[in-house]
Amino acid sequence: MTTNRRVWARPPTTPVPGRARPADVAAAPPVVDRRHQQRVLDHIRIGIEEGAKIAYQAALDTDREPYRSGYFVPPTVFEATPEMHVARDEIFGPVVTLLRYATDDEAVRIANDTDFGLIAGVFSRDTSRALRIVNRLDVGMTLVNNYHRGILGSPFGGTKASGYGREHCIETLAEYGFAKLIRIPSGEAEVPRWAITQQS
Repeated sequence: MTTNRRVWARPPTTPVPGRARPADVAAAPPVVDRRHQQRVLDHIRIGIEEGAKIAYQAALDTDREPYRSGYFVPPTVFEATPEMHVARDEIFGPVVTLLRYATDDEAVRIANDTDFGLIAGVFSRDTSRALRIVNRLDVGMTLVNNYHRGILGSPFGGTKASGYGREHCIETLAEYGFAKLIRIPSGEAEVPRWAITQQS
Protein backbone atom coordinates (compact mmCIF):
# COMPACT_ATOMS: atom_id res chain seq x y z
CA MET A 1 0.00 0.00 0.00
CA THR A 2 0.88 3.65 -0.05
CA THR A 3 0.95 6.16 2.67
CA ASN A 4 -1.84 8.76 2.56
CA ARG A 5 0.41 11.62 1.48
CA ARG A 6 -0.73 14.65 -0.52
CA VAL A 7 1.99 16.94 -1.86
CA TRP A 8 0.74 20.43 -2.69
CA ALA A 9 2.23 23.76 -3.75
CA ARG A 10 -0.21 26.12 -2.04
CA PRO A 11 -2.37 25.76 1.06
CA PRO A 12 -5.95 24.70 0.31
CA THR A 13 -8.65 27.34 0.59
CA THR A 14 -10.91 24.89 2.46
CA PRO A 15 -11.51 23.51 4.98
CA VAL A 16 -10.94 26.17 7.62
CA PRO A 17 -8.76 24.98 10.55
CA GLY A 18 -10.75 24.61 13.74
CA ARG A 19 -14.08 24.44 11.95
CA ALA A 20 -15.53 20.92 11.94
CA ARG A 21 -18.77 19.54 10.64
CA PRO A 22 -20.39 16.19 11.52
CA ALA A 23 -18.94 13.20 9.70
CA ASP A 24 -21.06 11.25 7.25
CA VAL A 25 -21.12 7.48 7.87
CA ALA A 26 -21.01 6.79 4.13
CA ALA A 27 -17.98 9.05 3.68
CA ALA A 28 -16.20 7.86 6.84
CA PRO A 29 -17.11 4.25 7.61
CA PRO A 30 -15.76 2.46 10.72
CA VAL A 31 -12.43 0.62 10.82
CA VAL A 32 -12.33 -3.14 11.23
CA ASP A 33 -12.09 -3.53 15.02
CA ARG A 34 -11.29 -1.79 18.31
CA ARG A 35 -7.59 -2.67 18.12
CA HIS A 36 -7.20 -1.00 14.74
CA GLN A 37 -9.31 1.94 15.87
CA GLN A 38 -6.83 2.52 18.70
CA ARG A 39 -3.91 2.15 16.28
CA VAL A 40 -5.28 4.92 14.05
CA LEU A 41 -6.05 7.15 17.04
CA ASP A 42 -2.46 6.58 18.25
CA HIS A 43 -1.17 7.79 14.89
CA ILE A 44 -3.26 10.95 15.22
CA ARG A 45 -1.89 11.48 18.74
CA ILE A 46 1.70 10.91 17.59
CA GLY A 47 1.18 13.33 14.72
CA ILE A 48 0.11 16.06 17.14
CA GLU A 49 3.01 15.28 19.46
CA GLU A 50 5.48 15.54 16.56
CA GLY A 51 4.16 18.97 15.64
CA ALA A 52 1.86 18.17 12.71
CA LYS A 53 -0.97 20.69 12.43
CA ILE A 54 -4.57 19.54 12.08
CA ALA A 55 -5.94 21.37 9.04
CA TYR A 56 -9.32 19.67 9.37
CA GLN A 57 -10.99 17.10 11.60
CA ALA A 58 -14.60 15.98 11.38
CA ALA A 59 -16.73 15.80 14.49
CA LEU A 60 -18.13 12.43 15.56
CA ASP A 61 -21.36 12.51 17.56
CA THR A 62 -20.47 9.73 20.01
CA ASP A 63 -23.75 10.27 21.91
CA ARG A 64 -25.71 8.52 19.17
CA GLU A 65 -25.45 5.40 17.08
CA PRO A 66 -23.60 4.19 15.13
CA TYR A 67 -20.76 6.33 16.47
CA ARG A 68 -21.37 5.39 20.11
CA SER A 69 -20.62 1.68 19.71
CA GLY A 70 -18.89 1.50 16.31
CA TYR A 71 -15.16 1.61 15.65
CA PHE A 72 -15.12 5.07 14.11
CA VAL A 73 -12.20 7.48 13.80
CA PRO A 74 -12.71 11.18 13.03
CA PRO A 75 -11.52 11.91 9.47
CA THR A 76 -8.39 14.01 9.94
CA VAL A 77 -6.23 16.09 7.60
CA PHE A 78 -2.73 17.00 8.80
CA GLU A 79 -0.28 19.56 7.49
CA ALA A 80 3.07 17.94 8.23
CA THR A 81 6.67 17.51 7.13
CA PRO A 82 8.07 14.44 5.32
CA GLU A 83 9.92 12.94 8.30
CA MET A 84 6.83 12.74 10.55
CA HIS A 85 5.22 9.35 11.21
CA VAL A 86 1.83 10.49 9.89
CA ALA A 87 3.57 11.19 6.55
CA ARG A 88 5.55 7.94 6.41
CA ASP A 89 3.49 5.16 8.00
CA GLU A 90 0.67 3.09 6.53
CA ILE A 91 -2.21 4.10 8.79
CA PHE A 92 -5.13 2.38 7.03
CA GLY A 93 -7.60 4.87 8.41
CA PRO A 94 -9.26 8.20 7.53
CA VAL A 95 -6.06 10.21 7.96
CA VAL A 96 -4.47 12.26 5.17
CA THR A 97 -1.23 14.23 5.33
CA LEU A 98 -0.51 17.36 3.29
CA LEU A 99 3.13 18.16 2.49
CA ARG A 100 4.28 21.44 0.94
CA TYR A 101 6.70 21.70 -1.99
CA ALA A 102 8.23 24.57 -3.96
CA THR A 103 9.46 22.89 -7.17
CA ASP A 104 8.62 19.82 -9.23
CA ASP A 105 11.96 18.28 -8.25
CA GLU A 106 11.10 18.67 -4.58
CA ALA A 107 7.64 17.20 -5.10
CA VAL A 108 9.11 14.12 -6.79
CA ARG A 109 11.74 13.74 -4.07
CA ILE A 110 9.09 13.88 -1.33
CA ALA A 111 6.79 11.47 -3.16
CA ASN A 112 9.56 8.92 -3.73
CA ASP A 113 11.01 9.21 -0.21
CA THR A 114 8.90 6.40 1.21
CA ASP A 115 9.13 2.64 1.61
CA PHE A 116 5.89 2.24 -0.33
CA GLY A 117 4.94 2.68 -3.96
CA LEU A 118 1.47 1.43 -4.85
CA ILE A 119 -0.37 4.33 -6.49
CA ALA A 120 0.01 8.06 -7.05
CA GLY A 121 -2.22 10.82 -8.39
CA VAL A 122 -0.93 13.91 -10.16
CA PHE A 123 -3.15 16.92 -10.77
CA SER A 124 -2.09 19.73 -13.10
CA ARG A 125 -3.52 22.06 -15.75
CA ASP A 126 -0.44 21.17 -17.83
CA THR A 127 -0.73 17.54 -18.96
CA SER A 128 2.81 17.49 -20.39
CA ARG A 129 4.19 18.64 -17.05
CA ALA A 130 2.11 16.00 -15.26
CA LEU A 131 3.47 13.26 -17.52
CA ARG A 132 7.05 14.38 -16.88
CA ILE A 133 6.42 14.02 -13.16
CA VAL A 134 4.60 10.69 -13.55
CA ASN A 135 7.60 9.19 -15.34
CA ARG A 136 9.80 10.02 -12.34
CA LEU A 137 7.54 8.53 -9.65
CA ASP A 138 8.60 5.16 -8.24
CA VAL A 139 5.11 3.65 -8.05
CA GLY A 140 3.24 0.88 -9.81
CA MET A 141 0.21 2.95 -10.86
CA THR A 142 -0.33 6.63 -11.60
CA LEU A 143 -3.53 8.57 -12.19
CA VAL A 144 -3.49 12.01 -13.83
CA ASN A 145 -6.23 14.55 -13.05
CA ASN A 146 -8.43 11.86 -11.50
CA TYR A 147 -8.31 9.38 -8.64
CA HIS A 148 -10.76 6.74 -9.85
CA ARG A 149 -9.18 3.47 -8.76
CA GLY A 150 -11.62 1.18 -10.56
CA ILE A 151 -9.02 -0.07 -13.01
CA LEU A 152 -10.02 -3.71 -13.59
CA GLY A 153 -8.27 -4.96 -16.69
CA SER A 154 -5.31 -2.65 -16.15
CA PRO A 155 -2.10 -3.67 -14.35
CA PHE A 156 -2.59 -3.43 -10.58
CA GLY A 157 0.51 -3.62 -8.38
CA GLY A 158 3.19 -1.61 -6.66
CA THR A 159 6.91 -1.21 -6.10
CA LYS A 160 9.20 -1.39 -3.06
CA ALA A 161 7.33 -2.56 0.08
CA SER A 162 4.03 -2.33 -1.80
CA GLY A 163 4.77 -5.66 -3.45
CA TYR A 164 5.71 -6.98 -6.84
CA GLY A 165 3.91 -8.52 -9.79
CA ARG A 166 0.72 -7.29 -11.43
CA GLU A 167 -2.92 -8.33 -11.03
CA HIS A 168 -6.03 -7.94 -13.21
CA CYS A 169 -4.15 -8.05 -16.51
CA ILE A 170 -2.53 -10.40 -19.02
CA GLU A 171 0.82 -9.98 -17.23
CA THR A 172 -0.74 -11.73 -14.23
CA LEU A 173 -0.54 -15.06 -16.05
CA ALA A 174 3.26 -14.80 -16.08
CA GLU A 175 3.19 -15.30 -12.29
CA TYR A 176 1.86 -18.86 -12.79
CA GLY A 177 4.60 -20.17 -15.06
CA PHE A 178 8.11 -19.61 -16.34
CA ALA A 179 10.02 -19.60 -19.60
CA LYS A 180 11.47 -23.03 -20.45
CA LEU A 181 14.11 -23.75 -23.08
CA ILE A 182 13.66 -26.84 -25.28
CA ARG A 183 16.33 -27.51 -27.92
CA ILE A 184 16.02 -30.37 -30.44
CA PRO A 185 18.76 -30.78 -33.05
CA SER A 186 17.24 -30.66 -36.54
CA GLY A 187 20.21 -32.11 -38.38
CA GLU A 188 20.28 -29.09 -40.66
CA ALA A 189 23.17 -27.48 -38.78
CA GLU A 190 25.32 -27.98 -35.73
CA VAL A 191 23.95 -27.02 -32.37
CA PRO A 192 25.44 -23.63 -31.42
CA ARG A 193 28.14 -23.86 -28.77
CA TRP A 194 30.09 -21.40 -26.72
CA ALA A 195 33.38 -20.61 -28.43
CA ILE A 196 36.43 -21.81 -26.49
CA THR A 197 39.49 -19.64 -26.82
CA GLN A 198 42.98 -20.30 -25.51
CA GLN A 199 44.86 -17.48 -23.91
CA SER A 200 48.59 -17.34 -24.46
